Amino acid sequence: MKIPTLPKIPIPITTSVIVFILLAAFFKFYGPIQLNVSTKSVTQPSPFSVVGEGTEYTTPDTAIVALGITIDANTVLEAQNKANKTINDIKNAVKKLGVEDKNIKTTNYNIYPNYDYSSSKKSITGYNVNIGISITTENMSTINDVIDTATNLGANEVRNISFDVKDKQKAIDNATKLAIKDAKEKAQKIAKESGINLGKLMNVYISESSNQWAKPMYSAVDSGMGGGGGTEVEPGQTEIKVQATLFYETL
Repeated sequence: MKIPTLPKIPIPITTSVIVFILLAAFFKFYGPIQLNVSTKSVTQPSPFSVVGEGTEYTTPDTAIVALGITIDANTVLEAQNKANKTINDIKNAVKKLGVEDKNIKTTNYNIYPNYDYSSSKKSITGYNVNIGISITTENMSTINDVIDTATNLGANEVRNISFDVKDKQKAIDNATKLAIKDAKEKAQKIAKESGINLGKLMNVYISESSNQWAKPMYSAVDSGMGGGGGTEVEPGQTEIKVQATLFYETL
């Protein structure tokens, strides 16, 4: 009689069965395995910011005078010739006051037609030249003379007078120190009164601005502006203001 042969069991299946039997015997005698999982929560520090201010005042050492010239003429060429003569006269005169050639600039030069709207048909009656001149002087004692000279020679607009400080870095540095000191003192005071525990300083943000506390005073000049006398301009002071924002960790 032929004895039937058993099917061959693949080796991987046999190995899996043996491992399962061994694990079952282990759990029967020793019980389940205890797994301990520990968790740790991390709290990110909350940022705290405070703003301090520092201010320094400096005396301006540079003046910038913006003047305007308006000329009317029958033709464009005539208007240009008059305008060019006025500019050259002003330029030569203020150079005699110590203003350097590089500090005299034409800021705008425009020509417009003048129209007659009294009749139904619009017609050109002439031309208007409008010119802007910027004069910068580093001799503060000549500001009034520059303005009077220019207006006497045909500048019929004083558009603006501004002041600046050539080297204001020292004032900015001093204002920055004061701003940081102010911010630190504020942070300590707020922390003490509110119960906040300050951590390390995370970041610092600095912003700077300047304001001109100038006091220009104008007197009428003889060149068609009425009255006598001359211009009186007081430079005043330039305010340098710095804001320091400090960012702290809180514990």
